Amino acid sequence: MTNKLNADHVDKEPQWVWDLAKKAWAESKHNRLHSGAFWENVKAFGKPDCFKDMVKVCEYKDHIFFKEK
Repeated sequence: MTNKLNADHVDKEPQWVWDLAKKAWAESKHNRLHSGAFWENVKAFGKPDCFKDMVKVCEYKDHIFFKEK
């Protein structure tokens, strides 16, 4: 059985993507942006319907972070 929690491309990402993710994970100890927030690359994938009742709290590069109202 495959893990459908990840997009199909995740296991094919180059090493620099994993290095950047590791750095972001380490930095998340020092900020509260991730606390209760959901995010999406809206420019690439559009705004998911599940975010329609949420408010935008931050935008970083191509990602927008949302929290429940």
